[in-house]
Amino acid sequence: MNVNGEQVAFLPRTAVPAAGTTVFPLKQNAAMTVGGADIGAVTPSNPRLLKLSGIRALPLRALFEYGAAGTTAKFFLQSSMDGSGWYDVACFAFLLANSTKVSNVLPGASSNPAVATDGTLADDTVSGPPGVFWRVKAVVTGAYTTTFITITGVPTR
Repeated sequence: MNVNGEQVAFLPRTAVPAAGTTVFPLKQNAAMTVGGADIGAVTPSNPRLLKLSGIRALPLRALFEYGAAGTTAKFFLQSSMDGSGWYDVACFAFLLANSTKVSNVLPGASSNPAVATDGTLADDTVSGPPGVFWRVKAVVTGAYTTTFITITGVPTR
């Protein structure tokens, strides 16, 4: 997928999952859009493991539409260099209210080595370089009802 300056739905509007940990690898069998266009269902020739490389910046927006109940909901945008070793790049943390959060992933912001985290990055922070492959990991406590999350970004090369 060649994406530059087009909005990417890392997590299209989705009901907040049940308590526990859920991974959205962006190859689930549901509609995924890039620049407003549906890129199609999962097939052997279209596995839909989101691949973005060579980006200069990745502005992100997480929209949390609170309904009822729940305790905490954290969404980790994760990346991988090879599609198997995943690490946190950004964390969006939410409680019991509607909220919109924005962030920007900037490659090369730090050249110092950092410990790679998997679902444990501090709330509302960005860390680590962008890799090639992308997914979202949700860590939820409590049982949210009628609550939705949308995570989008606009990668630029």
